[in-house]
Parts: sequence; C-alpha cells; structure tokens
Amino acid sequence: MTRRLLADGTISGQGLRQLLARIPGSTTARPLGGRGGVRYGTPTTTVEVSGSTWTCHAHSGVLDTGSLATYGPYPYSVDADETGTVTSAHATLSRIDTLYVQLNDNVLDSSGSTGATVALATGTAGSGTPASVPTRSVAIAYLTRASAASGGAVTVSWVAPYLDQGVIPVRDTTERDAITWGTAQSPAVAWRADTLTLESGIGTTWDHLAGGTPSHATQTIPATSSPFLNTTMGVYSSATWSWTPTRSGVAEVRAVIDVSAAGAGFGLFSAQVNAGGTGGPVRILFEGEDRRQLEVPAWPFRVRAGVSVALNLWVSVYIGTGGVNLNSGIPISQWEATVR
Repeated sequence: MTRRLLADGTISGQGLRQLLARIPGSTTARPLGGRGGVRYGTPTTTVEVSGSTWTCHAHSGVLDTGSLATYGPYPYSVDADETGTVTSAHATLSRIDTLYVQLNDNVLDSSGSTGATVALATGTAGSGTPASVPTRSVAIAYLTRASAASGGAVTVSWVAPYLDQGVIPVRDTTERDAITWGTAQSPAVAWRADTLTLESGIGTTWDHLAGGTPSHATQTIPATSSPFLNTTMGVYSSATWSWTPTRSGVAEVRAVIDVSAAGAGFGLFSAQVNAGGTGGPVRILFEGEDRRQLEVPAWPFRVRAGVSVALNLWVSVYIGTGGVNLNSGIPISQWEATVR
C-alpha cells in the first residue's frame, strides 16, 4: 500500500496522476479515474478543415483512457496547431472520419511512445457511422466528407466531451457576466448569491434555472365593443398581449375573462389560450350559467428574459341566435403571467 501527498519529496508520474483523482468521475472499476474531456471554454472551432487539410488548434484537457484500476487521469495539452490530410472523397458515397486524441504511456501500455497524439481515423464510405477510434483515445470531432459527385466538401462536427466543472458561485451580475466560456454543448452554471438563483450561460446569454422570487405581470383585457355572435371563431384581437418576461424560466400564463350573455340562444362559449405557439385546455361556458369569470390557462412553457411572447385568446360562440360579451361594464378581465 502506498499513501501519497503532494508534499512527498519524490513522486512518480503515476503517483502524481493518482493525486488528480479528485477530478469527478471515478467508478467502482476505476476508483482513481475521472471524467476526461477538454476544458470549459474550448471553442467548437478548435478543429477546422480547409480543402483536404484538417487543423487541430491549441487546447488542453484531461485523458482518462487507461484500463487498470490504478491508472489516474492524464492532463494533456496541444500547444501548437496539429495538421493532417483528409482522405480523398469516395466517388458516390459520403463518409464520416473521426479526429481523436490518443494517450500513449510506454511504461504502462508498451505503446512505444509517451505523449498525446492527435490523429484522424478514416470512416467507411456509405456506412453512415463515424470511424471507430483506437484504444486509449477520445474523439473530439467528426469530419463528414461528401462524395466526389457532390463536391467532396468536408463538414466539421465538434463532439469533444467537456470536463465536469460543477456550479460556479458568484456574488452578483458583474461576476457572472465575466463567465463567457459556456457553449451550447456544455453551458456554464452559476449560483448567484445576490438573487439566490441558479443560472446557465452560453457565451454572454444567461437563463434562469431555479430559485429566486417568481416574477409576475398582468395586462388588462378590454371589453368587447359588440357581442360575439353565432359561429364567431378566431383570435380576439383586442386581447392580444406581446409580453416580455423580465427573467428566464418556466412561465405559467392564463387569461381571466368576465363572460356574460348578450342575448339568449348562444348555446355555448369556448375560449383557449395560445402562448407563443403553446396551447392549453379549452374552457367552456354554457347558456344559462351564471355570469362569471372564466379562467383560461396555457400549458407551462419556457421563456427567456427580454424575448417577447405573443399571447392570444381564441374564442368561439357555438350555434344560436344570441351573443356573448366579455368584460361588459366590469373591467376585471386580464392576462396573468408568472415566471418561476
């Protein structure tokens, strides 16, 4: 048994890697392993192709591709551009190649070399699946080459995993906005002490995930200028509201409308909310029911702060000679929107 501290006077490479086991991602089979990947903020343009030449730009990360329980994760870096050639296109079939980083440690794997190698594995034309990578390797990009008949162009898809960063505590908006390395594949996550909210960021755009005080907004729905009559169906234009949320999150929206009969014989009145393309259950008032408020909700949906949502109220009057008034003489009809 060997116990190690960074204070040890002499330490082996494997011993140092085992001390890196604090990186999250260990398993029963690999108790000293960790989650491998590139660092947060590594651009999706790290791999590029020009003509038939691929380029892997400078970046760094961690490789955890060893097979033994005692292997630890390996930090690696590519400190200058690595380049290579993409195999010529097939005459009629497309192909998916895989660019990868491979770990070599001759002491442990007898590979004949020690270091991290960037290389390209050529796929099988027409298979529709990316090329497999060799042992001790992690794929970082797929290079899809069109057939020669289609021009032979190469499209790059960035697929590198990102290191587990966890939640970043920040004091306020200023500290949060300094975090700009989140990507669509791996957004940054921050906990704000000033608002007690959990937020995710892609570049400079941040979305609310949880916590904090829900925001609430209302908008009055004006009275109808004339009754809705027989077979009337469509958007009640006077009730349309372009609502701009002040925070991101899950929105709960409803229209609360005062409904009264303008004359007997209207059969039934129905209403349904459309909120930015999200519908909701239909609410119905039958002839003969007492005048009342009708609550018409939308199904919950996600919104983003500063991005407007169109709220519409669809109404219909079914069969009859009478009509229906909304908010007639009592200004209590309104939209209500809450973001949690």
